[in-house]
Amino acid sequence: MNNVLPGFCENVAMTDAAKRSIPLGRQATFDEIGQTCVFLASDASGYITGQNLMVDGGLTRNVR
Repeated sequence: MNNVLPGFCENVAMTDAAKRSIPLGRQATFDEIGQTCVFLASDASGYITGQNLMVDGGLTRNVR
């Protein structure tokens, strides 16, 4: 089983300072999260298994 672990999405109200704490400087769009799910459901991800995909603009630097 693979997991998509989204960060802050466009529906979350954030201050400019909070947005600057995200390395990409912005929240994810719903489309970006959705495209990650589409990729995992496609044949292109056939050899990916047991992974946690952080889709958070670089906010999380590692997973423990």
